[in-house]
Amino acid sequence: MNGSIILCDHVYETRDKKFIISGTYNQWRCMSNTLKIPHLHCYIRLYPERTGAIQAQIELRDNNQTPDQAPMLRAEIDLDVRAEHIPVMEFAFNSRIPAEITVQFQPDSNKGACIRVPLSLILSIDGEVVATSPLSVIFTNS
Repeated sequence: MNGSIILCDHVYETRDKKFIISGTYNQWRCMSNTLKIPHLHCYIRLYPERTGAIQAQIELRDNNQTPDQAPMLRAEIDLDVRAEHIPVMEFAFNSRIPAEITVQFQPDSNKGACIRVPLSLILSIDGEVVATSPLSVIFTNS
């Protein structure tokens, strides 16, 4: 199965079944050493090959960590693919699962020094990765 995932500020479905995606991005800036992520909004588009139940999983991962380490955020979504979803199934995903990223600046680091943390938003279907979206967080020592 193929698909795409777009990280955005907001996504909603109109009365005529069109999706409005507002504020797409792939970078956050933080002026402290801790970033609190209260929620994530994503637009997801899948190209299912069969009808029936499928299990989707969305993870937010730190690319500096090894794959065996737990993701920063993980959400499970049970989907029911019906005939009208073939060839395209679209939906909004709004996570209310909070996450937090903290970095430590060296004590002798200059004001304005930056630390970049590369993240990936990963969409898997039945255990197979079908889409990813990069997200960088840039922490600035203030």
